[in-house]
Amino acid sequence: MATAKLSKCTKQTQKKYTSRSSPPFPANECKNKTKKGNNGKFFKSAVDKNGVYKWIALKITNKTRRK
Repeated sequence: MATAKLSKCTKQTQKKYTSRSSPPFPANECKNKTKKGNNGKFFKSAVDKNGVYKWIALKITNKTRRK
Protein backbone atom coordinates (compact mmCIF):
# COMPACT_ATOMS: atom_id res chain seq x y z
CA MET A 1 0.00 0.00 0.00
CA ALA A 2 1.47 3.35 -1.06
CA THR A 3 1.42 6.27 1.31
CA ALA A 4 0.64 9.76 0.07
CA LYS A 5 2.92 12.61 1.04
CA LEU A 6 1.22 15.27 3.09
CA SER A 7 2.10 18.82 2.18
CA LYS A 8 3.49 20.97 4.98
CA CYS A 9 2.36 24.03 3.03
CA THR A 10 -0.60 24.93 5.23
CA LYS A 11 -2.19 28.29 5.92
CA GLN A 12 -1.08 29.85 9.20
CA THR A 13 -3.30 31.97 11.45
CA GLN A 14 -0.71 33.59 13.73
CA LYS A 15 -0.46 37.39 13.67
CA LYS A 16 2.99 37.13 12.03
CA TYR A 17 1.40 35.60 8.93
CA THR A 18 -1.90 37.51 8.80
CA SER A 19 -0.51 41.04 9.23
CA ARG A 20 2.00 40.94 6.35
CA SER A 21 1.36 41.49 2.63
CA SER A 22 2.92 38.17 1.52
CA PRO A 23 0.99 34.86 1.71
CA PRO A 24 0.07 33.41 5.13
CA PHE A 25 2.25 30.36 4.49
CA PRO A 26 5.85 29.62 5.59
CA ALA A 27 8.01 30.08 2.47
CA ASN A 28 10.39 27.26 3.44
CA GLU A 29 7.50 24.78 3.53
CA CYS A 30 6.08 25.94 0.17
CA LYS A 31 9.29 25.70 -1.86
CA ASN A 32 9.04 27.04 -5.45
CA LYS A 33 5.27 27.50 -5.23
CA THR A 34 3.19 30.51 -6.26
CA LYS A 35 0.55 31.74 -3.82
CA LYS A 36 -1.76 34.73 -3.53
CA GLY A 37 -0.69 37.15 -0.81
CA ASN A 38 -2.77 38.87 1.84
CA ASN A 39 -2.71 42.01 -0.33
CA GLY A 40 -4.16 40.19 -3.38
CA LYS A 41 -0.89 40.06 -5.36
CA PHE A 42 0.96 36.88 -6.31
CA PHE A 43 4.21 35.75 -4.70
CA LYS A 44 6.64 32.92 -5.44
CA SER A 45 8.68 31.13 -2.81
CA ALA A 46 12.29 31.44 -4.01
CA VAL A 47 15.66 30.66 -2.44
CA ASP A 48 18.08 33.52 -1.72
CA LYS A 49 21.89 33.47 -1.76
CA ASN A 50 22.02 32.05 1.79
CA GLY A 51 19.75 29.12 0.96
CA VAL A 52 16.73 30.55 2.77
CA TYR A 53 13.32 30.54 1.06
CA LYS A 54 11.38 33.81 1.03
CA TRP A 55 8.37 35.23 -0.76
CA ILE A 56 9.20 37.26 -3.88
CA ALA A 57 6.46 39.45 -5.41
CA LEU A 58 5.53 38.59 -8.99
CA LYS A 59 4.31 41.03 -11.59
CA ILE A 60 1.29 38.98 -12.63
CA THR A 61 -2.32 39.93 -12.12
CA ASN A 62 -5.49 37.88 -12.29
CA LYS A 63 -5.92 38.85 -15.96
CA THR A 64 -2.53 37.51 -17.09
CA ARG A 65 -2.47 34.36 -14.94
CA ARG A 66 -3.40 31.11 -16.66
CA LYS A 67 -6.43 29.27 -15.41
